[in-house]
Amino acid sequence: MRLHLHTLRHMLQTGGLLVMGIALFFSIPAARALDLRLEPDQSKLIALAGQPATVVVGNPVYADVSVLDKKILVQGRSFGRTSVIVLDADGKQIANLTVTVANTSANRLTVYKNGARYSYLCLPDCERTLNVGDDPAAMSSLAGQINQKLNAAKTAAQINQ
Repeated sequence: MRLHLHTLRHMLQTGGLLVMGIALFFSIPAARALDLRLEPDQSKLIALAGQPATVVVGNPVYADVSVLDKKILVQGRSFGRTSVIVLDADGKQIANLTVTVANTSANRLTVYKNGARYSYLCLPDCERTLNVGDDPAAMSSLAGQINQKLNAAKTAAQINQ
């Protein structure tokens, strides 16, 4: 009888520790782990469990992060993969993201002509887009046109103020 009582007591103690361990595990907020897929120049708003104090981007060539209260705005910059770690004021990790920047749209078209690459986005008409790796002369020409359009919009906005 003594052996059974000892075994029962041990089981209750171990079970009590197990229950306390489970309760403790679920009461501590875990860092949010997330795999995020973006296209270049696409952004995603991520809600966090706490207030971010420090944001570390593994390679800012691929992604950029802005803090907006208890959220972060992650923007894909260029093709590749990087990590983003978010810490609170106490240095505790509140988010850990793997950010993959890639073309995932079925509406993209790539044309190779005389060894040069040209990128298009078709929605439904196909228009040239700027992508790293495209023909430098064509990319420079398109970038110039985009800058002219932006400058015209800025000028119009200043006139309307």
